[in-house]
Amino acid sequence: IEHYGIGMWNFTMNRVARRPYYLVPFTTAIKNQTGKFKVQFYNQALRSLQAQWWIADKPSADTLVKIISPENRFFTNYLFPNPADDGSVIVEKTGIDDVNRFVRLTADGSEKRLFTPGFDFHQSLSVSGKTISWNEKTFDPRWEMQDYSVIKLYDLNTKKVRQLTHRTRFFAPALSHNGKQIATVYVSQKSAYALYILDASSGNVLKKISTKDNLFFMTPHWSDDDRFIVATVLGDKGKNIVRVEAETGEIGYLLPFSFKEIKWPVMHGQWIVYTGTYEGKDNLYAVNVNTGQAFRVMDARFGAVYPRFSKDGKTLYFSDYTADGYRLAKIDFDPSAFQPVKIEKLNYQYVADRLTKPGTFNLDDVGITDSAHAEKRYRKGGHLFDLHSWAPLSVDVDNYSVFPGATLLSQNILNSSVAVLSYQYDPNEQVSKIKFNYDYMGWYPVISLGVDYGGRKQLAQTQTGDRVKLHWHETNLSLRVSVPLNLTHNKWIRGLQPVVGIDQKFRKMVKGSQYKFRVNRFTVPVYRLYAYNQFKRSKKDIYPKWGQSIDLIYRHTVFSDSASNQVGLTGWFYFPGIVRHQGFNIYAGYQKTVTGDYSFSNFVAVPRGYTDLHYPEYFSIRTNYIIPIAYPDWNVPGFFYLKRIYSVLFYDYLRGYNEGDVDNLSSTGIDLYTDWNFLSLPVNFRLGVRGAHLFRDNTQKFSFLFGIDYNY
Repeated sequence: IEHYGIGMWNFTMNRVARRPYYLVPFTTAIKNQTGKFKVQFYNQALRSLQAQWWIADKPSADTLVKIISPENRFFTNYLFPNPADDGSVIVEKTGIDDVNRFVRLTADGSEKRLFTPGFDFHQSLSVSGKTISWNEKTFDPRWEMQDYSVIKLYDLNTKKVRQLTHRTRFFAPALSHNGKQIATVYVSQKSAYALYILDASSGNVLKKISTKDNLFFMTPHWSDDDRFIVATVLGDKGKNIVRVEAETGEIGYLLPFSFKEIKWPVMHGQWIVYTGTYEGKDNLYAVNVNTGQAFRVMDARFGAVYPRFSKDGKTLYFSDYTADGYRLAKIDFDPSAFQPVKIEKLNYQYVADRLTKPGTFNLDDVGITDSAHAEKRYRKGGHLFDLHSWAPLSVDVDNYSVFPGATLLSQNILNSSVAVLSYQYDPNEQVSKIKFNYDYMGWYPVISLGVDYGGRKQLAQTQTGDRVKLHWHETNLSLRVSVPLNLTHNKWIRGLQPVVGIDQKFRKMVKGSQYKFRVNRFTVPVYRLYAYNQFKRSKKDIYPKWGQSIDLIYRHTVFSDSASNQVGLTGWFYFPGIVRHQGFNIYAGYQKTVTGDYSFSNFVAVPRGYTDLHYPEYFSIRTNYIIPIAYPDWNVPGFFYLKRIYSVLFYDYLRGYNEGDVDNLSSTGIDLYTDWNFLSLPVNFRLGVRGAHLFRDNTQKFSFLFGIDYNY
């Protein structure tokens, strides 16, 4: 703004919004306005701010801070400190190297793992005596966008977890010091907000506290004598801190309403300590409830959050921010050392605000009336398609596999209508296909329609007993009805999906073929069942440490003189490796096919390195050992980012049966994978090479590998 004016950002944002088809619209807009590429512009901005930051980075109260948490090799956070009766501190530990866990830290810095929660909200953690309380996400079995926030309790003595509430929307639970009650935030489906007090044994509602102007309560905490509850509230006038009398529900406001960020108040005696950003960073402030006077407790170097009093009120624990994550720290709570402040006069002005001229457009200042946009009926049938992106690959959702090709993706704003148009190349049969799939998910069963056209190749046996290679064109029409159930529980990701459907197939030999089909159209009912159970992963886990999945299919032809049928069963089994983030997994599959007038493609994978394998009956097994190698963090900004390099050692085996003959095929080798992000897209692209030794032919085979992962 100082060098190029506010118009630079207006131009840049307009370019990004109006020309998303550009490969790097943000970078090209910056170059257009400044003459510099994105990284050059970023470095220039940092240099101009560096002098101001050096002045602000003065010696502070850090000299009085004692760090409790141990050093970690990777980015790690220690959040929500809770002093325990034995002098230790219980916190939630998060990071990229492990899943989030509840751990106990002792005064000497040792760390003990206590419990691994499920998908918690990282909002709070409360400990009273031998009980830990937190809120965790649970899921509707069918509706993906509907979830719940339930309260769970963990007993440190019995090592058992108990779900206190079910299908609720309670957030930030806080146990009273006597362990008998829980203060928690309630949010209704119609956005009505309240502070609830629950019975910690039964979960029954003891008291509901709300305000006339529907203020949103956040992060409640009990006073040391359990008489009061302090919380942050948010409304049209900004934020404030309230003190609620637990018995009567009477609410007292302790500060002027402000749009400055304030959070996480805790109370001991006459003091309430909280985190505020009045001076440009997270600092700890205190309010004396008797006098109303505000104080700065400390001047953290980068930030201090989640304060918590010791039982005697003489020590204040908090999470201290660093570039390597939040450390657990503590200071002596000494009111005589506090610096008095006038909250209303603490008005830190950021550089952008200082440089912005009066009259500059600000969306926050624009008044939009209800009449500005007329309300009209939304017709679902008229909004089924909305093309939003493309991908340079083809994903086969039936076999959970990725093929070379290209894909166009459409999804409506209700997430109930999804369409995929793709071109796919099958390297096993070495043919191409055009595919269109449509899923409607607005009903409890998912309705799926599919159309595809392309080539097929397969070995077949003639009436004279000769085995010949056939090549034909095939058109498939499909209808599927499925019920995808999300059965996730605690730290285990679980699901079950039964599927029934029917396919109508039309086929014709390629021009010039000396063979013809006796029957060129088929009706094929399909029945399938897929189930999975996997331990949740950390950011650096490539595969789950523990997990299983099973996929069963049966399909057959009807209305045919010579019927065909196929049954297939596959399973994945995941195990931890020798070293963290390494892993071992096994794929096993069995397939039996009766080929009449129609020949089914393989459902079960064959050993790597082999193609064009077809057996009436076979058993296949794949074993993999995964070894992370490096995390380079190499990038050309705006174009690509190399995140990870890892290898897979494998051994595959197949035992095939064909009219009394038995074939044993195996291969071994190594895959070298790289994980990439291209053009700043969040999708993870997996590129690699494979070297395989095929024991049957005593030959080596090399190939390129690619995949895509939308979950990264």
